[in-house]
Amino acid sequence: MIVTLTANPSLDRTVALPGPLLRGEVQRAVSVRQESGGKGVNVSRALVASGMTTVAVLPGAEADPVLAGLRAGDVPFAALPIGEPLRSNVALTEPGGVTTKINEPGPVLSADQQEALIGLLLDRSRGASWVVLAGSLPPGVPVDFYATVTRRLRSMDHGNEAPSSPSTPPANRSPPRSPAMRWGNRISSNPTPRNWWNWLPQPDSPRTSPPRNSKRIRRLPRWPPPPSCVPEWVPCWQRSGPRVRCL
Repeated sequence: MIVTLTANPSLDRTVALPGPLLRGEVQRAVSVRQESGGKGVNVSRALVASGMTTVAVLPGAEADPVLAGLRAGDVPFAALPIGEPLRSNVALTEPGGVTTKINEPGPVLSADQQEALIGLLLDRSRGASWVVLAGSLPPGVPVDFYATVTRRLRSMDHGNEAPSSPSTPPANRSPPRSPAMRWGNRISSNPTPRNWWNWLPQPDSPRTSPPRNSKRIRRLPRWPPPPSCVPEWVPCWQRSGPRVRCL
């Protein structure tokens, strides 16, 4: 199951105009469409359309039009009543494809409501395979709100995270990206150090740059590893051999 959090959901209204937008004039709309929106809500809607299991966590009263739209679209959700209506966003579209968007700031969430929303997310996230935190933040919410939620999620025991056995080599493991990458038994803060092939043990050949017609593969590390290093995938070069698909 994939759980999504939308801290600032909205009712998105799209108004199609017959021509270019005329400032200061009265124009009639060709059509008007509205749907429940917000980055996390949109992810849950797409997951439901793909036949996957999801739950959208968001603030909002039971009778709010945003929640009514989720019910109409058969999107499972868990809502936290906040006593205020959710925001509405308006998009004005012209025939040539030019779109003008007007987004409201949204209701203010107090510190208690923020904590209650995090608690609701933690409760719904137990046993979930993924948690998506997406979208803008409403007024009153600190900019590090998603970082706080991430720390709370990581500290929670989901029940589906088993420690890897030290006697079993890791499967499909790739080198770490940043801030440091491990090459052989050395660690470099540069993700792509120059002459990294010189760091690899090559007892049968001098340490030279790889030939142009060589193929880059990934070699399994020694297992179990020596106590002085941590095993990682090590790129190496060879002149011939089976084709290896780099993932």
